[in-house]
Amino acid sequence: MTLKKLLTLPIIVLLSVIIASVYGILHDQLTYCISPEYYTKFKFPMFGLVSDPKETLQNPRLAVALTGIIATWWVGLIIGIAFGIIALVLKDDRQMFQSALKALLLTIVIAIGAGLTGLGYGWMTRTIQDVESYNKYASGTIEDITSFYIVACIHNFSYLGGGIGFAIGIITIYRHKKTRNIQA
Repeated sequence: MTLKKLLTLPIIVLLSVIIASVYGILHDQLTYCISPEYYTKFKFPMFGLVSDPKETLQNPRLAVALTGIIATWWVGLIIGIAFGIIALVLKDDRQMFQSALKALLLTIVIAIGAGLTGLGYGWMTRTIQDVESYNKYASGTIEDITSFYIVACIHNFSYLGGGIGFAIGIITIYRHKKTRNIQA
């Protein structure tokens, strides 16, 4: 193992954390448009950004961005460490970086696709599912339960997509390993 490869590992991890955080910010900004209540009555209290779900923030969009970072940076950390370590077996630092970055971008694409699937699922099942059950997250204070439910579906599907993308990313790196000269 070369020094360049060892130095590439923290770069992969840092890049993964940054990409995951940006994904979280954009994802949450978009879903905030669908259901502000999902944040004001569920996520903000969950992350300690408000002490009372009825509390109004001066700049809720900034709080949404912070929520996106808090919810995703650690996922990027785990993915970056795993992809970086697995990619250490590749021939050189360039192949290592390219393979890990490809796996990371594939993971993001799958998470986005899963989130869109969650949007469709939430929209289609909004009258079938007991959306009232989601009101428990906000002590029965949700006014637009349907939108809250749809955003919950988007978030849950996105996490599922991230997990599936992670597994496919690992497979992608291993396939790259098989097609390239690997370090013995």
